[in-house]
Amino acid sequence: MVSIQHRLLSLYLLLLKRKQSTAKNPIALRRKLINDVARRFKLPTTLQTERISAHGVACEWLTLDQPKPRVLMYLHGGAYVAGSLQSHRHLVCALSDACQADALVVDYRLAPEHPFPAAIDDAMSAYLWLIKRHDPERVILAGDSAGGGLAVALISKLHEDKVRLPGAVVLLAPWVDLTGTSPTIQSVGRKDVILSAQMLASSAKMYSHTYPLDQPFISPGLVDLPYFPPTLIQVGTKDLLLHDSRLLANKLRASGTTLTFAEWRGCMHVWHFFTDFLPESKRAIKEIGAFIDRVLK
Repeated sequence: MVSIQHRLLSLYLLLLKRKQSTAKNPIALRRKLINDVARRFKLPTTLQTERISAHGVACEWLTLDQPKPRVLMYLHGGAYVAGSLQSHRHLVCALSDACQADALVVDYRLAPEHPFPAAIDDAMSAYLWLIKRHDPERVILAGDSAGGGLAVALISKLHEDKVRLPGAVVLLAPWVDLTGTSPTIQSVGRKDVILSAQMLASSAKMYSHTYPLDQPFISPGLVDLPYFPPTLIQVGTKDLLLHDSRLLANKLRASGTTLTFAEWRGCMHVWHFFTDFLPESKRAIKEIGAFIDRVLK
């Protein structure tokens, strides 16, 4: 049973979803809304931020109080067309605190201005920059939604290029199948208060551009995956991307990856985002911290 806060928030988000569906410029509105919502969250008073260029890719380095022994490389969500350093800063702070890690947040280029492969090129460049300065075994690669799918594609790319892998992977409702054929698009349908089939389809088309939607680095959940570092996946059962997480979990189990997979009953898409409001968010982030403590001694 979800909290009363989750139920109230769901109603509010449903109104925003309807507003986006009738907007003349839905991409511009989506980008504005996610930043506007994020501004309502308090940031830690000890937070220190530094804008950096990681091999030419715009990033932000976050430190809470004193430098930590681990580094969280975070890829934000937003269906590859929205999201920013600002939109996910509060969530990254909460994850960094739970994981006892500093953070590198990657401001990868967005579609439609910069379609595939811009995002994965930026993620790779930022990761190579990071592991020149930090032991990959102490790096946590994490992402939500499209950022989660991008993280999966990045691990596959690292394997292909024979680059050392991070020590752990954390995925929040990753989008790993952009073809629009997922069965939960129909079964979850209107239960998802954030995503819609139409929005996912239009975003997928803008991101893929001239490439097929089933291209392995666009929809990494559709191909056999290599061995991953210890991986945690969390997803809500009222999420259009529920099947994506289940599909990915099966692929990772088949590869021999040490996997922790959790479906949160009744939770919306990336409920973790609402760090100050949802008790479910606090519990999920606490579980992420416990997972990292187990796998990165």
